[in-house]
Amino acid sequence: MKKGGERVNRIPVVKGEIRIGDRAYLQPDRMGEIMDAGANIVVRAGWKNARWLGADGEPLDLLAIPWSGAERGLID
Repeated sequence: MKKGGERVNRIPVVKGEIRIGDRAYLQPDRMGEIMDAGANIVVRAGWKNARWLGADGEPLDLLAIPWSGAERGLID
């Protein structure tokens, strides 16, 4: 039996699964392992608790995202 603190990547990933975690699981390296294995992850986190980057690697303005779809009335 393994011992230690809880980790979001403690058990093997099933491709296509969605894992859910609280803010204690905001662990970028471990989250990356899960996504690289073909799963998704939803983690509750405050907007100031992490350094948020866009797909281009540049800082992401989380407060601007909701307004980006205002003209169309949609946010994806």
